[in-house]
Amino acid sequence: MATVIATIKVMPTDIDIDLDKLSKDIESLGGKNIVKKPIAFGLNSLECVFSVPDGEGGTQNVEDSIAKLSGVGEVQVIALGREIDASDL
Repeated sequence: MATVIATIKVMPTDIDIDLDKLSKDIESLGGKNIVKKPIAFGLNSLECVFSVPDGEGGTQNVEDSIAKLSGVGEVQVIALGREIDASDL
């Protein structure tokens, strides 16, 4: 089964959320390459990358897990791609 690489944007519920703690919580779910991105007026989002099996449900389980974290206001998949395996070449 192929692996899908998903870039996910995580918006906090408000400007006072500790993004460092939220980053660690996302990392504990398997998130990698977590980057803080400015939005406006001091509000920042987090963008992170997840590898998920290509199958029924896609990224829904990951999105649901992130949405349950304290301080998360919105979760949005902003990019999807397929991981290339050397055996595919």
